[in-house]
Amino acid sequence: MLSSNLSEFSGKTSILKYLQSNDRFPKRPICQQFMEKLGGKKCKNITHEELKDLKPFARCMPLCVLRRLKAKAIMADQTTLMNITKCLRKGQLMAMFQGLRESVDPSEMVEKLPDSVLPMIPQSFLKKVNLTALKNKKKIYLQSVCQAKMTFSRQLSDFSDEKMANSDTQDMMKALSDNPDCLSKVQAGRAALRFFAAAEKRRGDFIKNMTAEEMDRIHLILLLYLPPRKVKDLPSSVCPSFLRKMKAANLKLLHHRAPSRPALIQKALDCLANGRNLSALTREDMSKLGQLVCELPASQLRLMSPNVVNSSLQLMASCKHIPQRHRADLKQLIDETYGDPSDWSAETMEALGPLLVLDENAISSLPNKPWMKDVLFLLILRMLNVPRALEKKLFTLVTATTSHAACRRAANITTDNDDRTQGVPTVMTIRVLGKNNVYWTAAQLDKMSNETFLAIVEILGAIPDFNEQQLAVLTKKAIQAFGPVSQWTEAVVEQIGCIIKGFSDADLETFPLTLDTIKDTVNCGWNASQVTSVWKAIAKNDNLTAQRLGVTEIVTLDQFLCGLNTSEIRQLDKEAFRDAVGLINDIKCPSMVAKQLKLRLVSLFGTPKNWTEVQVCESGNNIAELDPEEWKSLRASVFSFIRQTAIPLIAPKTMATFSVEQLMELGPGNAAMVTDEQRRVLSDEQRAALEEALTGPSEQTLKTGTSGAPSLGVEGTTAFMKPLLFFLMVVLLL
Repeated sequence: MLSSNLSEFSGKTSILKYLQSNDRFPKRPICQQFMEKLGGKKCKNITHEELKDLKPFARCMPLCVLRRLKAKAIMADQTTLMNITKCLRKGQLMAMFQGLRESVDPSEMVEKLPDSVLPMIPQSFLKKVNLTALKNKKKIYLQSVCQAKMTFSRQLSDFSDEKMANSDTQDMMKALSDNPDCLSKVQAGRAALRFFAAAEKRRGDFIKNMTAEEMDRIHLILLLYLPPRKVKDLPSSVCPSFLRKMKAANLKLLHHRAPSRPALIQKALDCLANGRNLSALTREDMSKLGQLVCELPASQLRLMSPNVVNSSLQLMASCKHIPQRHRADLKQLIDETYGDPSDWSAETMEALGPLLVLDENAISSLPNKPWMKDVLFLLILRMLNVPRALEKKLFTLVTATTSHAACRRAANITTDNDDRTQGVPTVMTIRVLGKNNVYWTAAQLDKMSNETFLAIVEILGAIPDFNEQQLAVLTKKAIQAFGPVSQWTEAVVEQIGCIIKGFSDADLETFPLTLDTIKDTVNCGWNASQVTSVWKAIAKNDNLTAQRLGVTEIVTLDQFLCGLNTSEIRQLDKEAFRDAVGLINDIKCPSMVAKQLKLRLVSLFGTPKNWTEVQVCESGNNIAELDPEEWKSLRASVFSFIRQTAIPLIAPKTMATFSVEQLMELGPGNAAMVTDEQRRVLSDEQRAALEEALTGPSEQTLKTGTSGAPSLGVEGTTAFMKPLLFFLMVVLLL
């Protein structure tokens, strides 16, 4: 089907890459093959030899199959174990773990499980493990992401200039540079301020007369947090070392609004110019800026030669982030240099296309040139966050191409069953568009044939953003294709995915929904009543009650846990909930359910005033339901561990009770999530504290002694740091 339809599109190579990168081919045939291998028996016991051949089917495996794996054989085959586990979802991994633990010694199991699985191991199980017998590497992998971040935060809070030469400290800084998501920017800023304050206390002219050797010894993280006025004071003699560090810098270590960003790019330009005008800079000079090139304002670029401006803009096309304050001027400079984007050549579009995000109006105005679609496919492959305007433009170009191809065929031949006329979705077009199929109108979707719908239903079912009108058409198509809903099987429900949202709450309760069928629909954007109906259907079909939910069931339910009523939440097994809570901390429940989950957290962790950084992190979005008195009791030092998604969920009147110290400790990521409504209720003093949280701690703050994370001490540093570095290599894969 793919090869026979590609002739409709001009950009074969880019489309193939796009299809491969976005998983546009349904998994249904794979899952059907899996069930055939099981002989139609959903919960068949699988031998170790059979398991070796099942890697392509891993995500199709029911929980009951994973629970029945032969522990001894699979634990002895590390290759198969690793191949299978890296393909499984959280609930599936937990099911496999629960099965293996019944017949394998706990310590042996922890030693042999792949490192990437270890952070999921429940704390209750670890009580049975002989931790002293484990290698340090294994010990640290047993930490959750929250625990790893806390460990690093404590290390930074205990950092001083005396420890700079310590090998453990150097290893820690290197690991944090490579894994910025594990960095507490609050503690990093304070560590830098302490380091430079101590250096200047020993020698008052440390910054202004810093030697090249001293610059070499300063770790990059500390240098990035050097206060702006001190960045300006760095002597020219350190420029070679400074530029080497900047070229290698990962700017994710700094928040977008960090005041040191403009100072660092200005210092780098001064070093490159070395007393000359910026017009003397070369392309080679600009390549030394690394990610700092993304901080270049148009005002500086205008002072450079045309060739350097051209090469700099091409470098900026690879930037993941360009400061908002620079975007309008950069857009104007681009227009002056290359003309209106609608007149660009294919080569210019390919080189500078990502910069179109600076002006979404320019994207919508792009002409339908023969090469445009192919170039846009390539651009999307390069972009992490694709703007909606670009998605819509690609949709327009792809559907126009299909329509033109249909017109050409109509001029030469006559067909009775060709539904590929203008505005009608085709199998190939839907495969190419992927999630961008959301832009079809309900009327266009209604023109789709049953044959086409059956061929691509899983692609459409993976889209969570269809509106009510579109869903009404798609649910009708589903009934036409699969028959009355009363006859639907689990396989049908899995196929239609998020389309199931278009049915009534009453219908949802009658569907054959199970823990195995919901794993790909958790993020479909369900409303509160739908989540409740889905839970009721699961409970009926899997014969579950709230009391019978174990850790595997809770982790698999994920967002659907919000479907339990307040009485059922109170009935959850305490140990199972404790083991699962850190793995479901991103769910967003209706207020009444979230309040009840918060009460369960209090019963687990104790009164909030004693919550640790890890407990605050693991409480996830449910922490938003703390009452004002509970928020007041929280230590300020834990506020940077609040999940960013929880911040907008806090009631404005509750946030108004936060102390200045608590707001300052939010950190830049959390502070950026504060909504306008929340900000409006804050006092001037509170807003000033929030602004400092956004930009990082100041020297004055350090002098007044704001709180920080508790330290581990010297022995803790040695014990924790080396194995923790290994943990970071896989923590982001979970």
